[in-house]
Amino acid sequence: MRIKKMIETIISRIKNRGKMTCDAEAIVDINTVFEGRNKIGLGAETFHCYFGYRSYVAARSRLMFAKIGKYCSIGQEVHCIFGQHPAQDYLSTHPSFYSEKNKPMSYVKKDTFDDSRRRINSEYSICIGNDVWIGDRVSIMEGVTIGNGAIIAAGAVVVKNVAPYEIVGGVPAKRIRMRFEKDEVEYLQKFKWWDKPEDWLYRHSVCFVDIARLKDILAQEEEDVTKEVK
Repeated sequence: MRIKKMIETIISRIKNRGKMTCDAEAIVDINTVFEGRNKIGLGAETFHCYFGYRSYVAARSRLMFAKIGKYCSIGQEVHCIFGQHPAQDYLSTHPSFYSEKNKPMSYVKKDTFDDSRRRINSEYSICIGNDVWIGDRVSIMEGVTIGNGAIIAAGAVVVKNVAPYEIVGGVPAKRIRMRFEKDEVEYLQKFKWWDKPEDWLYRHSVCFVDIARLKDILAQEEEDVTKEVK
């Protein structure tokens, strides 16, 4: 049964290749899954990733064990960071002094430091929400979750979670500001426009220039429906 399940998974992931496009020299491993309308840029590499609908990654980025939501824009030369070294108490940061598995280099007989951070779940070490924009040359530490609608400024090093609709930048990345007011963030988190069907998005795309306009039009539509029912 286990072998059958593995074969079914491989076949499913091969079929998903028809839902995406790759530029020259891009590398996509068999464990990367695509929901559709995805694009992998020139020389970019993805290993064991999940791409939500219409999300793309630009040239020369290298993503590993990352789950990416829908409508994400990932810039050039974005990388994931894996592995830890002790930064205090230990006399040396070299794995010879804390990792038994690093034979034949190791001096120790058992591990005394956990050099890998927790995974988000059994498959992925990094979780990127929906409608996230990640600028060029961003590095993302394993174990990090980036919330829906967040923006990561170019060159940032993200070492901790980013809240929904938060804009962060710097080394390490810190909050610059929020994209919307608290009540607007709550509204968008609940509304989840990225889960709407494409015909709805085509009809309402003109509203996306302003959240107030979107709320007004949706309220008017709801009022019209109520009148029709009466």
